[in-house]
Amino acid sequence: MIADEHGGGESSDENIVGEIRAKANGIIAGTSVVDRLVVQHFPDCTVTWNVTEGEGVQSGEQVLNISGPAVQVLRCERIMLNILGRMSGIATNTAAWVSQAGNIGVACTRKTDWGLLDKWSVHVGGGLTHRFSRADALMIKENDLPALAPESMKKMLQ
Repeated sequence: MIADEHGGGESSDENIVGEIRAKANGIIAGTSVVDRLVVQHFPDCTVTWNVTEGEGVQSGEQVLNISGPAVQVLRCERIMLNILGRMSGIATNTAAWVSQAGNIGVACTRKTDWGLLDKWSVHVGGGLTHRFSRADALMIKENDLPALAPESMKKMLQ
């Protein structure tokens, strides 16, 4: 992600302040990832959070401020939006599924694009992050359905 944001010709060392606002209602996830990104790759920038990890936000609510040299703030902005957008989206979606499931746990698959970051987002949304074996929890996959209800599956497939 960092290599993709190599700059668009900005050359100003002038300090600026930017902000990120929520585009929709949801749950914030990825604050520690953004903090690490800024410390490691944009050391002249400072992030001030207006929310905490796992906190609900409303559309339009200010999530954070970032200040620093214009060239660094502008490079960092898209990366922060990508991280927060993906992780908060997963946390928000997970929370919706957990709410619908009631007393049934909702777990994520181990087949995720971003690995630990996606799993953390599921955790922030209230989901479970791992199932060690089929005995740990009920998980119904597509290939299980014919064995569970063979007659109804035959009708659905016709």
